[in-house]
Amino acid sequence: MKKLILIPFIVAIFTIQNIQAKALPEYTIKAAYLYNFALLTQWSSSNENQSDEFNLCFYKEDFGIASDTLKNKIMHEKKIKVSNINSIEEAQKCQMVFIRKEENIQELQLVQTLSQSQVLIVTDNEKIENSHITILSENTKLVFNVNLKYLKHTNLAVSSHLLKLAKKIIQ
Repeated sequence: MKKLILIPFIVAIFTIQNIQAKALPEYTIKAAYLYNFALLTQWSSSNENQSDEFNLCFYKEDFGIASDTLKNKIMHEKKIKVSNINSIEEAQKCQMVFIRKEENIQELQLVQTLSQSQVLIVTDNEKIENSHITILSENTKLVFNVNLKYLKHTNLAVSSHLLKLAKKIIQ
């Protein structure tokens, strides 16, 4: 079953990487990345964030219409709930938090607090070193790095398929 899910993901990633940034809005591609990052990550069964929904959170501001495409999709047998959050307390109720590069230095405290919890931290801000996944613009495509150095302090397990697609793996 997982192989059936991974085949479209791998095809989509390679297709997206070959499409020029002008062809698809950047946040549409990033929303697809977030969905697939979550799809290829396993949260332990002892996850303190157990709920009937998969909480995908955006720190301060989401992707607008691109975020709406994620609402009510199914992730790990749960309906995705997309939320904007403004505090560490709210972030601790999420399974994944995305921090935009436009946010100021306050998010560093958020990342430090969440970095050893079961919240997958994704950002497009290269200055945030202890996030789990960083999405980067490279020429006309988006790539991502996976930070195993910080992931090992969590009970999150990322798929080897995700690691194979990463531009860089930080050990």
